[in-house]
Amino acid sequence: MAIETFQNEIFPDSAISVALFESVANCNDLKKLAMTGELDATLLNPSMIVDTFQILVACNKALHLDRCKKRVTRTLHSEVIYNLSPSKNISDAFRKFGMGDKDTSVLLVQIHSLRKGTLSEVAEHVQGEMVDLSRLQEVSDVNKIKKIYKVQEAELRVSTLLDAIVSRMTSKEFVSF
Repeated sequence: MAIETFQNEIFPDSAISVALFESVANCNDLKKLAMTGELDATLLNPSMIVDTFQILVACNKALHLDRCKKRVTRTLHSEVIYNLSPSKNISDAFRKFGMGDKDTSVLLVQIHSLRKGTLSEVAEHVQGEMVDLSRLQEVSDVNKIKKIYKVQEAELRVSTLLDAIVSRMTSKEFVSF
């Protein structure tokens, strides 16, 4: 299986698991299960992700806000999606970063306790092919990502796209890009 699990250094009692699926036939059903809370995972549009580090930053911020009882959204999973966005508009974040009904690829992300079940239980619901996370770069739509995060070519001469994205994700409360 191609599920990658990352030990959470900030919150050592938790981990973050990520899996990429292609040729998914049941995105609409998965979305319904996630919305009702029956699916314990965040469903992301992989074309909007350049690197797993982007996901880890969003998850850590979501977990921190959850534990401080300062979430902006209703659930930990929706908070991950919101934290990926450079804007404060929740519905815009879901439209751009959440999995769509007609998508054929999905990134499953789960923040879990080290003692709790893993993403493999959730992955059983996906009717698609699990592929290695290294394929994420092939799925990413870099031009769309640059446009949404408003990254200019001049900025990329002194920084990486990932650095530009993460800075916008983490500072949206303070700066308007």
